[in-house]
Amino acid sequence: MIVADEGDFHEHSCGKTRGAAGIGSAGIGAGGVFDRTLLIVLLALVVLVILYRALLIRRFRRHVAAQHEAYLRGDYEGQLQTAETCKTWAPAEHHYFRGRALFQLGRMDEAEVCLAHSSNMDYDRHKIALYKDQLGQVLLELQRYDEAIVCFLNGVKCRSQNGNCQRGIAAALLCQGVRAAEALVWANWAKEIDEADRTAAPYVGSLQRYEARD
Repeated sequence: MIVADEGDFHEHSCGKTRGAAGIGSAGIGAGGVFDRTLLIVLLALVVLVILYRALLIRRFRRHVAAQHEAYLRGDYEGQLQTAETCKTWAPAEHHYFRGRALFQLGRMDEAEVCLAHSSNMDYDRHKIALYKDQLGQVLLELQRYDEAIVCFLNGVKCRSQNGNCQRGIAAALLCQGVRAAEALVWANWAKEIDEADRTAAPYVGSLQRYEARD
């Protein structure tokens, strides 16, 4: 019978322990490197997303400024062409600017389609109010007063702090010729909002602010 020497047994056991410890340390080290690499990649992605968003915002503001300048010059055909530049990356705004230019050119049926699309494609309540106001103006021109009032009311629900839709309701009521007193109430509300808005701090770069100055 062979009896293992106690010293050999102890040395063999220690060797196994040291080997296991070495493997474990190597695994922990590799895991640490992987975690750091993953963190760096995630941080890089976050930075890229932020930079891309900033680029889109700057592009959008330049586009709004170009639209507004064309509108003030009365260059509605130019405004219509400029609207095409945001067709892929800002579809709701594309339909809005296109509809607004078509309205000024007297192409009401096309304008109605575009503005209805813009209202259905956006989730920003302030922008939807703006789109509803412009769509209501188209419906006024088409003498569809009841539909215009409904459209303006929907705009008020989205953004009651802007007097454009209230003013549109007053105009629609006056066009109907039977609700002058009610029209006066809406007109006074719009006037109060406009006066309060003049005392508010300007919000530079806002689509709503650009349009409110028209």
